[in-house]
Amino acid sequence: MKLFTRYGLALLIISLAVCSHKIYAASLAEPAADHPASWKDLKIKDVATWKLKDLQRVTGHTLSLKEKAAFLVYKHKMKKAAKRNPGMTVGEFMASGNAFNKIGWVFIIIAVLVLIFLVVIVTSALPH
Repeated sequence: MKLFTRYGLALLIISLAVCSHKIYAASLAEPAADHPASWKDLKIKDVATWKLKDLQRVTGHTLSLKEKAAFLVYKHKMKKAAKRNPGMTVGEFMASGNAFNKIGWVFIIIAVLVLIFLVVIVTSALPH
């Protein structure tokens, strides 16, 4: 019983920590010598082909787990947006609001559903 409560609380804390900050993976990148002067001028089709090591090389620091996850999510969204508009820049992609806030709500909804499920299991295991 304590096991379910402990894991449910840990899941809730992790999901709130992930959702509490907006992370824009493209805003982490500082331009390298072979890139345009501003990260907003980079083409999303180019950024979408980067690997995590490329982003770490460009930014100059090791990414946290949360930054890595955010980059991978936004990389996928950039690939989808690049198919619709191949000439789109990162600045245009950011301004278009490509569901940057929706991912947080998805984590919150999943955490609440898991928490409700755990409460139902724990309460059903209690003697009546």
